[in-house]
Amino acid sequence: MYLDASSLADSGATVHQPPARRPAADRGSLADLVALLGIEPLDSRDGGVPIGLRRVKEGATLLLEGAEATSLYVVRSGSLKAVKALEDGYEQVLCLAQIGELLGPEALHGGRQPATVIALENSTVYVLPVRDLPALRKQDPQLDLALQLALSRQLVRAAETTAMAAAGHDF
Repeated sequence: MYLDASSLADSGATVHQPPARRPAADRGSLADLVALLGIEPLDSRDGGVPIGLRRVKEGATLLLEGAEATSLYVVRSGSLKAVKALEDGYEQVLCLAQIGELLGPEALHGGRQPATVIALENSTVYVLPVRDLPALRKQDPQLDLALQLALSRQLVRAAETTAMAAAGHDF
């Protein structure tokens, strides 16, 4: 059974409200992100460095093809697809992104989004603005290794997909 704050207060229980400045549902921790990417965080005793989360509803666009790339995103829950608009009006699905996968690496070199990214289901992503990466790296040096591993996994998967396509396999 779900109890909201008012029913708990009525029962005599002590109710602690989250800080008013930013709801907890809009924050994650850097330690959680690093662990999601497969690296043991150095120290998460204090809950870790807060970083942004973004909810993306099913069918909603996270990234728009041609837009300036300013942030990296890591899928925390749900799944998304990257699509490229074709001249004939169809869309080509480039990849599917699931939990722990990185989106928007073009932001690392100041590029533009090469594809539109759409949520296949209600999803949540960690948001890492490129302008904040130097400070985040200082706060948790494991972030660099975690991002390197995530990018490496994506390169391997892209090479495997390319090899399968070259061999004429259907996906």
